[in-house]
Amino acid sequence: MRGISVIAKRVEDWRRRVFPERQLFLRSEGRVRFITITSYVQMGLASAGVALAIWGLTTSYVFLTRDSVLASKERALNALSADYDALNRDYTRLERDVEQRALKLQERQQFLESLIDANEPARRNHNRTVQAEAATENETVTATDRTSAPEMTTGSAETDQARPISYLNSATSHSMTVEPGHTDRREAIVALLRETDQRQRHVASLLHDSVSGELKRIDEAITATRLDTATLFDKWSGAAQAVGGPYMPEAGFPAIFDMEDGSLFQDLFDNWQRREAAGEILQSFPVTEPAADYYISSRFGRRRDPMRRTWTNHPGLDMAGWPGTAILAAAPGRVVHAGWYGPYGNMVELDHDNGFRTRYGHMKRVRVKVGDSVADGQRVGDMGRTGRTTGTHLHFEVWYDGQVRDPLPFLRAAEDVREIQRRYQSADG
Repeated sequence: MRGISVIAKRVEDWRRRVFPERQLFLRSEGRVRFITITSYVQMGLASAGVALAIWGLTTSYVFLTRDSVLASKERALNALSADYDALNRDYTRLERDVEQRALKLQERQQFLESLIDANEPARRNHNRTVQAEAATENETVTATDRTSAPEMTTGSAETDQARPISYLNSATSHSMTVEPGHTDRREAIVALLRETDQRQRHVASLLHDSVSGELKRIDEAITATRLDTATLFDKWSGAAQAVGGPYMPEAGFPAIFDMEDGSLFQDLFDNWQRREAAGEILQSFPVTEPAADYYISSRFGRRRDPMRRTWTNHPGLDMAGWPGTAILAAAPGRVVHAGWYGPYGNMVELDHDNGFRTRYGHMKRVRVKVGDSVADGQRVGDMGRTGRTTGTHLHFEVWYDGQVRDPLPFLRAAEDVREIQRRYQSADG
């Protein structure tokens, strides 16, 4: 208690010393008044002044530092906005990348589907042919074998062209949806696009093998004529006006995931075009026997001239027969000459398009005129002995790309060529 009283006394002494009681004297109209200001009032006013000063300093500090705080916040907001814009650009770019890949895959899908549709008639016709052949063979088997024959026939009808169809259908129906809760939706979509790409490549590979096999079979069928599909394609007269066929994207088949992943589809399209061209060109092949009844009296190539008895080159095939024997067009075409032609006598020349022409000489009678269109096997004249000849026969020539060819290999290839012709005619129908 003694310590407290000492402190109180010191505070009281400090108050009286710092804030002594003061009086203000006021004089007005000869009268004097005074106002007494106690120490407590002075302390109150001093406290108020100190509080006001502190408030002023605080507000001044806040005002002075506000710009820097606002500037700092603005910089932070700008940084966040820039990050958002960058993320938005990245997302847009990735979204566009996924969309472009999906569009390219869709164009590939349309190409494969149209190619399969274009091959479907030929595939069905081939299946019917195989089934008919299998049924004919089954006529010779035992009763026990006949029981299992339907299963064997069904299996043998499957071709390289049939397998891609069901596989591509499964690829087409494959769901491209992604679960909403997936951690990386874009990654999941890209994975599905890659899966679709692999499916399409597999189908394209099967179709490529099938088309390449067809080209190989055509080459084998005409190998004796010393021609091949590559040579025929160069002279394909239908290349400029051909319409229809599989869908071909305007920009071709650009890469989607790998730099070379479009080459397979481009090769498939090129081979398909070659195969279709070869099928059309084979319609111009002179494989129909040009005489209804004949025997070969002189072959193509080096021989002794029947009149001068000297060695010479014979540019055709002589087919001897009875006078008036029907002379037939070896392929559909257009008559470009009909009448007398020097040593050929009465001669008909047909243009079959795609670089092929045929000549029929020494005829007794010409039954067509220039400009006529003739069908395969149509009668164009009668066998005779006009012109430079020693007897009744047909002088038959085959020309391709301006050069005369041996007709016999064309006639010998007739069976294989006609089989291919029937398949393509069925596909066109």
